[in-house]
Amino acid sequence: MPSAEEDGNASPAPVLRRIENAMLDVLERGYVEVDGGARRVDLTSPALRNAVHVLAVAHDLLSEGRTATLREVYYRGRKRARDAEEGYANEADAARAVELAARVCGVDRAALGLFAASKGWFCGALEWRASRAEPWRSPRRPPPRAARFDAVAVPEDLDEWEARPLQNEPHLRARFVLVVEKYTVFYRIVNSEFLSRVPCVVVTGRGFPDLATRKLLRRVVDGLGRGTDAAVPVLGVCDFNPHGLMLMSAYACGSDASRESDAYACRTLRVVGLLADDVDRMALERRDVETFSAADRAAVASLVASPRVRAWDPRIADEARRMAERGFKVDLDTLARFGADFLVREWLPRTVVRA
Repeated sequence: MPSAEEDGNASPAPVLRRIENAMLDVLERGYVEVDGGARRVDLTSPALRNAVHVLAVAHDLLSEGRTATLREVYYRGRKRARDAEEGYANEADAARAVELAARVCGVDRAALGLFAASKGWFCGALEWRASRAEPWRSPRRPPPRAARFDAVAVPEDLDEWEARPLQNEPHLRARFVLVVEKYTVFYRIVNSEFLSRVPCVVVTGRGFPDLATRKLLRRVVDGLGRGTDAAVPVLGVCDFNPHGLMLMSAYACGSDASRESDAYACRTLRVVGLLADDVDRMALERRDVETFSAADRAAVASLVASPRVRAWDPRIADEARRMAERGFKVDLDTLARFGADFLVREWLPRTVVRA
């Protein structure tokens, strides 16, 4: 069976046949097998009925050479709900139906012509292109502000998207890729001199990353490292709380629920802040911290028990325990109280140099 990546770049004809075969299975047998026959889903399940709707939408898209976002699938499902008194309960329900449809066909959702409406952004020392038919682009601003970089939204369609280092400017070759949890931190980095002083690529999912942002990160890391002796380092920065660590683990480990997500896991990512050592060195006051909650302690337990997290980086469990021992959380935005530019001019440069 071709891999998800192979199907995503192939002619739609093989995928159309897979969709048609899956629909026939449903009609003739009343069920489908997924994950190589390891699981059977019956037509009485609302999940399969929703997945069949996704397959019908995907068949139309591929036949017409079009694509659609998951949000469009959801809204088509709302119309179906009015017409047939069934459909998606919410957008997460539609996303699960798309995932099941892709697994039924043994492809990724891009092969079905379906893409997430991404919320991520990137910026920095790289060039990219959406396909081989298009020219290479760069976020570098033209003179007289060539030292600055523009932020770029993560595109929905990453099927043929690729990245490479800035050409003819070895002094601006990216030294690492920086993954940041929050858009506020990303915004401060982009609007400072940090990228000019420390050439790198910065990526944010604006909170928990969607699949498109994780996929772009994987493409950026692969593209910047191509033709070199060593992979480009990937550094992660998040709030000092267990949910920040869980968010970083989504980039590094993928998702238990999605084979496609796992394919774009970035296991070389290393969390470099905020760590217990950082907050121990800071003169924090009571107003700067937030007390641990029951949900935070449950998140720590989940991180410590996760075999995926242990396989990625055993230090994450240790860091989660240290958070619980201190019993408080610290937001990255809190660093602003040490000065408006403290985060990007002092703490972040020191952190990446130490890493």
